[in-house]
Amino acid sequence: MSRSHMPPLVHRLYVIGAIAIAVFVLIAWAVTAVSLSAKTISNLPDHDIHTAPEQCIACHQSGENAPPLPHVPLPSCGYCHR
Repeated sequence: MSRSHMPPLVHRLYVIGAIAIAVFVLIAWAVTAVSLSAKTISNLPDHDIHTAPEQCIACHQSGENAPPLPHVPLPSCGYCHR
């Protein structure tokens, strides 16, 4: 079936599918780029990438010896930070 004889609904579904795939690829690329640009924290004292994010948040929110977190917390600090 050529594209000119394709039913309009099928054509719309193809377009929506192509747009969804493009958006997914762009979001995946952006997340990867951001995670690769994250600072290395393993060389900082008292920083371990296996520490629970809740502990990191509590320490950084207390503001004693830690700057505020420059991003929303993720399920694991080790996802982006090395």
